[in-house]
Amino acid sequence: MYSKKDVSYLTNLPKATENLKIFDADINKPETFKAAIRGCIGVFHVAHPTLSNDSVEVLTEKTVKGALGILQACVDSKTVKKVVYTSSISAVMFNGKKTY
Repeated sequence: MYSKKDVSYLTNLPKATENLKIFDADINKPETFKAAIRGCIGVFHVAHPTLSNDSVEVLTEKTVKGALGILQACVDSKTVKKVVYTSSISAVMFNGKKTY
């Protein structure tokens, strides 16, 4: 079950009704990724906490806990063989240097 966001750009893809399952997961609650990861052989981790009023320390803690929780779900699945983790633009955007 997923929240009532407009995901028609995904559900309208060819063969989506046969091949696509949409899960409602929250990076702040990594345990919510278990159902989505179960049975997968590969995981692309592209979720990242968004900028908020949180301090850099709190945002970093949320990011690390979320990534570790998702990685643990991958290990627990016993089926995931590869994980691709993509960083956020935050990695270069707030380092004091103009790198983009």
